[in-house]
Amino acid sequence: ILGLNLYPFQKLILRAMARYPNAMLVCCRGIGKSYLCAIFMVCMAILYPGLKIGICSGKGQQARNVIIQKIQGELIKNQNIAREISGRIKTSADDCSVMFKNGSEIRAITLGFGQSGDNARSWRFGLILVDEARLVMDKTVEEVLVPMTKTKRQNVIDAQFKNPDLDIKESGRMLFISSAYLKTCDLYKRFLHHYNQMINGSDKYFVVSLDYRVGVDAGIFELDDIMDEKNKPTMTLDAFIYEYEGVFVGSSKESYYPYELTSKCRILDHAELKEP
Repeated sequence: ILGLNLYPFQKLILRAMARYPNAMLVCCRGIGKSYLCAIFMVCMAILYPGLKIGICSGKGQQARNVIIQKIQGELIKNQNIAREISGRIKTSADDCSVMFKNGSEIRAITLGFGQSGDNARSWRFGLILVDEARLVMDKTVEEVLVPMTKTKRQNVIDAQFKNPDLDIKESGRMLFISSAYLKTCDLYKRFLHHYNQMINGSDKYFVVSLDYRVGVDAGIFELDDIMDEKNKPTMTLDAFIYEYEGVFVGSSKESYYPYELTSKCRILDHAELKEP
């Protein structure tokens, strides 16, 4: 309907994000996860009048960049999207938001010092995007972000008030996007929870991990460029695995020598394995 050109894997993920209220994308760098989520948020804002959407991040102004770079910088060029937006897109540090003619809104919020979220607790959203989720503490997610999504849209509340017999089911949505990281980070525990819920047949959870080969097959990356990154002297094997292969790095629970202990001793990236 919007006239956007999408790859098959992007269409599949968009459908899954719409179908499952708790979705997680663990993708390699540069594959376009923020852009894809920007499309999803715009679609949700258009389709659900009065929907409030929040964006937060564990990395500086990344939440604002989703609006500044992806919506204002790219998606607004699409006439079908531009005609749905009301007024100018605000991009200041204090007020970074996109307003839609139907009353919906996409807004970037900050978690503040130590990710306490003290300045953001009063916001209420029907959908929250957590960008760079590997850097957001689990405590912040559970105590600050998730409670923000428990209030229904005002449109739904008004409709139920006028007609008490209406039973409109509309739960809050949480969307996490990130590259992978170490198994010791909070995101890995949440990843496992999403995965276990999904494989056990839950209709509320979805998780996907996409490595660089998906981007190569789609034509987004050149394989030679990815291999150049892998072979850089500053690129460690662990970093390449979690940044480009979408795999959390660490040891299993049965390990005699856990990764958390041995990683501190691994100081050689290119060791000699044979005598000269």
